[in-house]
Amino acid sequence: MSITQPVPPGEPADSPTRGAAPRRSPAGVRAQFYGQPLIVLGIVVGCVLILAWVVVAALGNIGSPGSGSSGPGVSRTSSSNVWIGRRRLRLELRGTDAEWRAWAAEKLRVTTAKAAAADAKKRAKTASGDEPLPQPKISLMACDRRTLTADDVAALARPLGWHVTSEDGNRGIWLSRDAA
Repeated sequence: MSITQPVPPGEPADSPTRGAAPRRSPAGVRAQFYGQPLIVLGIVVGCVLILAWVVVAALGNIGSPGSGSSGPGVSRTSSSNVWIGRRRLRLELRGTDAEWRAWAAEKLRVTTAKAAAADAKKRAKTASGDEPLPQPKISLMACDRRTLTADDVAALARPLGWHVTSEDGNRGIWLSRDAA
């Protein structure tokens, strides 16, 4: 009984496409054998580095001056300055002053609404005889107002019932809610 297959019609019996596969070079086999652990190690180390980068990006601002954890009633406009989406990429690359103004206005609207809701919730839980709560504060980070000055931000915040309290250079512009 023969293990070989019959020769297809029109193909010579001694065709190089038939028969056993050629031997591989010893250098190539050794490179594959010794390189496999390095490739696996590289993949593992790469995954660990990516995981560490994600954790640092997500938690990197916690506890730093001007971050969302710096005191009661303080909110930030951006939770992460590391990851940017397509809209933000287009804005960073080719954004006009009007587009930055619209971006900052949206960030202010969302952040002030969240801060006001959190403040109302805290005030509802506080008994009338307790120490009065401070007015809520927010920070409009530099990454959310690239071409806007503090005066521009004040003009955007005024209709929302907020005012600029201080400017922290490239870090952010701090705003407080107007007293009710």
